[in-house]
Amino acid sequence: MKVILALAVLCIAAQATQINISAYHLGFAENLGLNEVQIQHGLNCFNSFRNVLTATRDVVHNSEPTRVLLNLLSLVEEAKRDLEGTCKTYLHDVLTTIFEKTNGADLRLTAGSNFNKYPLEIIQQVGLWVNAIESGDMYRAGNIEASIIQILLGLQTPYILPTPTFNSTRYAELNFTKYAREISAGYYETLGIRSDALINSNAECAISAFAMVEKSQKIQQLSFASKTNVEKFHLILDFVQEASIAFHQCGDALKLSWRTIYVPLIEVFRAAPAQSALHVIKNVALNLPELKQLKMQEVVDILEGNYRSAGESEARILLALIEGLF
Repeated sequence: MKVILALAVLCIAAQATQINISAYHLGFAENLGLNEVQIQHGLNCFNSFRNVLTATRDVVHNSEPTRVLLNLLSLVEEAKRDLEGTCKTYLHDVLTTIFEKTNGADLRLTAGSNFNKYPLEIIQQVGLWVNAIESGDMYRAGNIEASIIQILLGLQTPYILPTPTFNSTRYAELNFTKYAREISAGYYETLGIRSDALINSNAECAISAFAMVEKSQKIQQLSFASKTNVEKFHLILDFVQEASIAFHQCGDALKLSWRTIYVPLIEVFRAAPAQSALHVIKNVALNLPELKQLKMQEVVDILEGNYRSAGESEARILLALIEGLF
């Protein structure tokens, strides 16, 4: 099994000889606080690793098809000896530095505790690391990896966005009609969609739906069994009429929203589904703390009656998710 894994790593490595490992190591080592001697140990290790990558590429590209496997097996043993000689010292340097900085704490427990404490910030750092790798900024990628390790070990505190707080003295009882109109206006205008028809249709949809829910609740609260057949008929008729109004209002709103927002999104995903999905996932990782803050701010604004601001926060969440997608 170890040989198979080693072969897999070497085959992948054969395609990765253009990676600037030295720059990556320098960014990592400087952020972690290694001294010059330890940094040189790391350079020796990564130079050996680069030699392995180059040799692997040559074996894969230049060997006869029948001898590729045998040559790779031979290279595995040679690489093992070479890396053990140069990288063992560097690994010892890194572990010693971490041990001294953490005062010998249980690293597994410390890392688990800090991940639970800063999950959004750590995931965001991973997203930034992926971005740095993709852009070829290997120094920054190594620097970010060192930051992730230090956050997990409690040696570095990530920046925490301020948490929106609700002021109970500003509490405003929900005015659903005002809420529906203002949150719709704030949402679509922040998206750059200045369509009165779309804003009004969405507001009317929400108001109609709320009226239907209220009517349903009133029917449930009444002693339905004690009513005459005529009274039952009128109660159900009122509910059906409210439901019909909501259906027509929301149908118009959904059609407008679908054409304005969702059709363009669907076209992007249809053209490149995997790439588009990965792009959105990366945006989530890069913006997790901000997304949480926006959602919390939206709740605070609703409680305080700032409905337009709540709609703006919801729109900014969508914009963060699809940034760079079009």
